[in-house]
Amino acid sequence: MKADLTDAVPSPRSAEVACAALRVRVFRPGDGVVVVRVSGELDMSASHFLTEFLRQRLVGTSRMVVLDFSEISFINSEGVSALLEAERLAEARDKELLLVPAPVVERVLTLLGLAGRFTYAAERELTTTG
Repeated sequence: MKADLTDAVPSPRSAEVACAALRVRVFRPGDGVVVVRVSGELDMSASHFLTEFLRQRLVGTSRMVVLDFSEISFINSEGVSALLEAERLAEARDKELLLVPAPVVERVLTLLGLAGRFTYAAERELTTTG
């Protein structure tokens, strides 16, 4: 099954929240898939907010969580820590975690030698099974 992430329309089960310079939108483009689209700056205060938000989202029934970071304009070490915590939580809860990185996120992960730790999804479409 293919789900077009850019055309995902918020449903009654979708949500949008914001914290300082960070905006988080949640979409459910298909059964067992949740897309968490994050935009803005992922700094220290925003990373704590995002980590707690993801902790809550990763306990649901979705088998796959897509972290769409394609609209992140800034990320620091605290933001990378939030991303690593999301990876750890997904693994602990037997969820598949896919990342759609912005160029700035890709650069930071590459510089830190962490790029290989993540599975990447195409920004426009995602192939899922189920």
